Amino acid sequence: LFSQQMQYIKEHGYEVISLDKLGRMMREGIDIPRNYLVLTFDDGYRDFYTDAFPILKEYGFNATIFLTTGFLGSEGYMKCLTLEQVEELAKDDLIDIGAHTLNHPLLPLLPLQEIREEIFLSKQILEKRFKVAVSSFCYPCGALNNSIKEIVKEAGYETAAATAYHRGQYKDNDLYALKRVFVSNVSRYPLAF
Repeated sequence: LFSQQMQYIKEHGYEVISLDKLGRMMREGIDIPRNYLVLTFDDGYRDFYTDAFPILKEYGFNATIFLTTGFLGSEGYMKCLTLEQVEELAKDDLIDIGAHTLNHPLLPLLPLQEIREEIFLSKQILEKRFKVAVSSFCYPCGALNNSIKEIVKEAGYETAAATAYHRGQYKDNDLYALKRVFVSNVSRYPLAF
């Protein structure tokens, strides 16, 4: 299914750009063509490496993977990327590593100090361990508020991905609440493929 979706993107004239490029364009006030899109993947499940990554390479498409640092190497029902797999992904020019907290909590439910730790430490751990710049963040389950956005900015992220649950929830030009379309085999979004 993912291969068919990437084929659709290619055949219908879409240009896949990196999240970093989108952020730069937005900061510089450049109009973003309607055929531009960004591919993002949350959590760091192992099937990104085994299933999606080879297809992205085949098409030459950029993607950002948001990693939950505490999940890396997990087995069982939630198989997540191994450290070796993340090392390989981090070295590939097509893949950008973003942070998705330490433990994937609903941030608005945490005390302020825990929110700060989840946001700051996830970036620091990824940058130190994989020797990459981590410039993007993703709110677990799209849960955020203005205070959390300010902490994300303070931590040094340049962009942050949200999840809009209804039309008009976020402004179109908010670098710290970028709207995304949820695409999966159970997606109900009417414009997703």
